[in-house]
Amino acid sequence: MSDYELDLDEIQSILNKELGDGVAEVEVVDELPTDTVAVSTTEWSEHPDLEGVETRITDAGKLFGDVGLLGQPVKQYRGLEALSTITVPTPIDPYEINTEMIRALCIASVTGLKPLFVGDTGSGKTSGIEQFAALTGRPFHRQEFDEFTDDQKLFGSLEMRAGGETYFNKSDLTKSISIPAIVCCDEIFAATSGTQMALNPLTDRRQIRVTSHDESVSETINAHPEWMVTFTDNTAGNGDGLDIYNTRSTSDQAMNNRIDMFVHVPYPSESAERRLITALAPDLDIHEVRRLAKFSQECHKAFESRDITCGFSVRNLRAILGMISQHLTVKEAIGLNFINRVAKSEQSDVNTLVRSIWGE
Repeated sequence: MSDYELDLDEIQSILNKELGDGVAEVEVVDELPTDTVAVSTTEWSEHPDLEGVETRITDAGKLFGDVGLLGQPVKQYRGLEALSTITVPTPIDPYEINTEMIRALCIASVTGLKPLFVGDTGSGKTSGIEQFAALTGRPFHRQEFDEFTDDQKLFGSLEMRAGGETYFNKSDLTKSISIPAIVCCDEIFAATSGTQMALNPLTDRRQIRVTSHDESVSETINAHPEWMVTFTDNTAGNGDGLDIYNTRSTSDQAMNNRIDMFVHVPYPSESAERRLITALAPDLDIHEVRRLAKFSQECHKAFESRDITCGFSVRNLRAILGMISQHLTVKEAIGLNFINRVAKSEQSDVNTLVRSIWGE
């Protein structure tokens, strides 16, 4: 989050400590930093090489509701969904993207640089990229990687029609590169070195070559100048050393060297999680909102320090709030969603945390 919001978090933390749990929430004031000049939004205009597509430049701070991004230009699209089977996602509401993620995505969208978003499970890496695509009107394709990902899953395969004719059935990744889509290569370092190397032509020369089994027919597909590729992983390609991610996050250095920006994505701040909880459950008592956000933050800290080996994320919060809406207590919902999934050796620690926040 931006420094502007972090300062408010610190103020809220001090007030909570000094005055107790009943202190009123500190609201983000709708004022701009005095040294920030917002980008003027341009009118929609026809895209120079894509028929039926319009674009405009707007201010990322206004588009994403983040004062830390005011003055950062970003391009929006309208009409791209009609050009491909790769769809423009629906915005996630409510959702706040990490400020540094958006800034890196804005830079990547202009320069073609390739960012890797690094963070623990559930920190919002993939969701943040998808939300960026949704709010800028760009098709989004998530390409998941594991040890079984191969060339056919990545690019497509040669297949036979009913009449015996062979053709190359393009993958969604291959289809995406002809338009200004955003591709997220998710958990890239979970793939084998061979699979990572197979991506080199795409990351280096921005092209894919599809060919028949006997190489009698081949086609080179060049990426659209505004096509964009991003990467996510739980580590920066150096492994985590504790087997939480099965020691799979070790990169092929040739692949690692092709990534231009390494962006750490932390878990959301406590104030951001309070806002999320309030938006998802507006009738929830304010004290319960604060306690649940506090519990979430303590789980983040415990997972980051590896005191527990099960991450707690926005997905957990949404599930817990869903159960509360069906008249379960907060503690019952936490038990079903989280405590029952952590290792037995860690359940007593989580139960102790629950009692410290909610009491016996």
